[in-house]
Amino acid sequence: MFEKQLKLGENAVPGVKGSYKITGDRPPVETHMESGLMKALSESVKKVTGKDPVVSAFTGYTDTAVVAGLLGNPNCMSYGPGNLAQAHKPDEYVEIADIERCVQVYRELICLYEDMI
Repeated sequence: MFEKQLKLGENAVPGVKGSYKITGDRPPVETHMESGLMKALSESVKKVTGKDPVVSAFTGYTDTAVVAGLLGNPNCMSYGPGNLAQAHKPDEYVEIADIERCVQVYRELICLYEDMI
């Protein structure tokens, strides 16, 4: 796909030649709803917030892909504070209450996950 776009650009501007080099190739990370980690995280979120967690795809880049690639383990997931609609914008911020919620969830997750292994 990228090669096609590169060729279109070269054809649009006479004398221009383009090239590219892949410098970071990260694998996709799949969510395994039946994994022990997902079950423990979901249970932790529900215990702390009183609500079922919303699990969804995330098309952005996170360190989760780096960890999954280095470990060869796609059973990795991202969970944290913040509002994606507000992320990477001028004056980006995270609510303190959101950070505190995540700390409580992580603590609960550690306790639950320790009991599972």
